[in-house]
Amino acid sequence: QVASGITDNKLHVWNLGSGEIAWTLELPAPARQVAYTADGKHLVVAADDQRVRVFDPLDGSLLDEITTAAAAKTLAVVPGSRKFLVNGSGNDAAVHTRPLLDVLAEHTGAVAAVRWSPDGTQLVSGGVDGQVPVWDAATGEVVNTLAGVEAALADVSYAADGKQVVAAFADGTA
Repeated sequence: QVASGITDNKLHVWNLGSGEIAWTLELPAPARQVAYTADGKHLVVAADDQRVRVFDPLDGSLLDEITTAAAAKTLAVVPGSRKFLVNGSGNDAAVHTRPLLDVLAEHTGAVAAVRWSPDGTQLVSGGVDGQVPVWDAATGEVVNTLAGVEAALADVSYAADGKQVVAAFADGTA
């Protein structure tokens, strides 16, 4: 299945085999981010109404709903778990299961992106302040800050082996 959030407040899930829409839901606000958990049993949707909703991807039934401090800009699901990280327009990000696990505060400007490492033990965040801290997912402590960044970041991601991080900058470079 593939899921998409659209600015018209609809969440669509498609069947990849047939190319047909499996189901559609009306949301109270536009979906900002969507992600499946690694086991495929949960579809996590962050919307502009400061809510993160967890749906059953088979039938669209609502399994959980969490209120966040701000409308989510980014959403990342921990590989192999139901944990997810969401950040809004502020200078921090929050790790959620049920309830809130931890708030990660290191940036001096808005957080633009967060991503879990492939093994789920670390996460990296990038901000408009040009900072790229790497966090220990278990403790919430910064274990490294990546050097050589002097511009606002738009996105960050781990390589499949977890040994490298790539950053895309707001000025269009990478």
